[in-house]
Amino acid sequence: MSGATVSVEPRSYARAMAHAYKHPRDVIVGACLGARSSKKGAVAVSVVDVVPLFHGRVLAPFLEMALNLVEKYGAEKELVIVGVYYATSPERDRGVPPAPVEEIARKISIANGFSCIIRIDNTRASRDPPEFAMQILPSDQVTFNQDTAPLIQHLTHLMHSHSNTTVGDTPGLCTKLFDFDDFLNNPSSDWLDTSSIFSHGKST
Repeated sequence: MSGATVSVEPRSYARAMAHAYKHPRDVIVGACLGARSSKKGAVAVSVVDVVPLFHGRVLAPFLEMALNLVEKYGAEKELVIVGVYYATSPERDRGVPPAPVEEIARKISIANGFSCIIRIDNTRASRDPPEFAMQILPSDQVTFNQDTAPLIQHLTHLMHSHSNTTVGDTPGLCTKLFDFDDFLNNPSSDWLDTSSIFSHGKST
């Protein structure tokens, strides 16, 4: 994996951040879908979509089920699982992935030959103005290869577009975002749907 670079599309960044915003006190985990290319031994990965999976405890049987469904969803879009993202509450964040996250990354790597771990730093995202809140792990082997300003601008635009739909302490951008945990509790929750949180405005 030495020399790998990763880029994240604005919609993927916004969806992952919305997942973190919705569950700020839980460990959240999601899958990254994208495309991978390799040239002269250097790997380049583009994260085109993300799928929110869990907020809280990750149980092995449900993990296998979720990854299988995400793999099928990705195949329909000609995408593969290229990594996993996660976030924890600021009080519990030590910059080291929880064991379940590393296990998910290992499974993805075995299946697809590559996997990266993306850490979301909630403290950076909550600053005013917000800062780019993703970190690639392991940082000595994988790096971001993009201008991060458009990602922040897109997220800020979406948050503003949904500002009139805030429910309690939950930002409006997050109210229609569901993960696999939500689906297990309520099968009508469309956890694979990406359109709902983007329906209030166009990309900037």
